[in-house]
Amino acid sequence: MRPLAVLVAMLVSASAAHADSPKLADARKAIDEVRFDDAQRLLVGALADGDNSPAGVREIYKLSASTAVVLGQREIGEQYYRRWLALDASAAVGPDIAPKLRAPFEAAQTYIAAHGRLSATTTRLSRYELDVAVVDPLAMAASATIVGSTPVALSTERRARLTPTDAGSVVIAILDDRGNRLLELSAGPAAEDAIVGKVDPADDPYAPDLTKPLPPQAEPTEPRRWRVWFLFAVTSAALLGTGVGFGMLATNTTETLEEEIAASRTHYYEDIAEREKRINAYIAIGGSLFGAGVILAIPAVYLFWRSRKDDEPAVVPVVSGGSAGAAVVGRF
Repeated sequence: MRPLAVLVAMLVSASAAHADSPKLADARKAIDEVRFDDAQRLLVGALADGDNSPAGVREIYKLSASTAVVLGQREIGEQYYRRWLALDASAAVGPDIAPKLRAPFEAAQTYIAAHGRLSATTTRLSRYELDVAVVDPLAMAASATIVGSTPVALSTERRARLTPTDAGSVVIAILDDRGNRLLELSAGPAAEDAIVGKVDPADDPYAPDLTKPLPPQAEPTEPRRWRVWFLFAVTSAALLGTGVGFGMLATNTTETLEEEIAASRTHYYEDIAEREKRINAYIAIGGSLFGAGVILAIPAVYLFWRSRKDDEPAVVPVVSGGSAGAAVVGRF
């Protein structure tokens, strides 16, 4: 191998190792020393640190799966196996692996075969615009980014628009919610005849389909002022009616009281005093409700008058080309 190629390989390897969380190396050591509780804690921490490389994320999920199964967490182990398989098409376990580990791995294989793996495609819309579409059955991805740039959150359609700084090739990373790089792919340079800032509608997945007829537009509606005055009117009528009802109740109770006073020999003073209290209460409540009804009736009448006035057509003089005329404006 040429010295320059060796140097480049070493730099790339050092860069990848630097990107991964140091807790991943500690987790490997804990597994070698059969300290699975410590390994599981370290693997969770490594994933939470973020900014792991795609190879590092795959290894974290692989080790997390086997560690969980060894600790008796079979379902959790299967979930980790699913994530590993979703990221790595070549994921496999050795033929001599224990049946305890093989069973959840094969169950995860069946699930991924039915639902698919994580994948992404890029489309160059213009010199400085890229569209990224993600297929994500396990909902692992959260954003996409041109490596070295600010991530862009995926839309509900699992897409993102990226803006490269030049028309050359770029490397795109698909990130999870912690910033771990789940997948990396490259987008080729823009075509020579690409127009800066212009997108061909035929290639734009967000462009409307102009071949389809426009949906019917709803007719503009007038402000429904009648609802306001109607609400005031109904409330006013209810208060007035209730106030009148209490007044009638007070009148009937007064008549009954007068009859009891006339025959006071057969009634106790306490009964008569209690009935007087009720009459006073009826009068107070009825008067208050009736007064409130009158107060609400004022805006109801005013708003009703305004709504009727707005409906009246107006005659507006029109002058055009030296001739005069009139136009009728209003709601018909």
